[in-house]
Amino acid sequence: MKKIIILMLVSLTFLTANNDNNESNRSCGSIEVKGCFDSNFMSKLLTTVCEKGKMEACYNLGLMYAQGEGITKNKAKAIELFQKACDGGIEEGCENYKILTTCEE
Repeated sequence: MKKIIILMLVSLTFLTANNDNNESNRSCGSIEVKGCFDSNFMSKLLTTVCEKGKMEACYNLGLMYAQGEGITKNKAKAIELFQKACDGGIEEGCENYKILTTCEE
């Protein structure tokens, strides 16, 4: 079961990968969740895996909250999840945390 979850997370990571990680080229609207998947199911799966301490899942769930994909858009929750991912060593989580905490809506 763990292998299946890890495989799903890796697949989601590839779907959500941003080709340009250069922070100077990023803007408030650049955080996107891309791909063709059941976003409602994925948000539930990522929530479960994040709660078990998998920081990649927290990061990807943060992306979903930032965009409102499969769940209601929630900037505060996205910030919380990006900070958790950042604290867990996910550099992209740190970058997105900085973006969301410095951009005004």
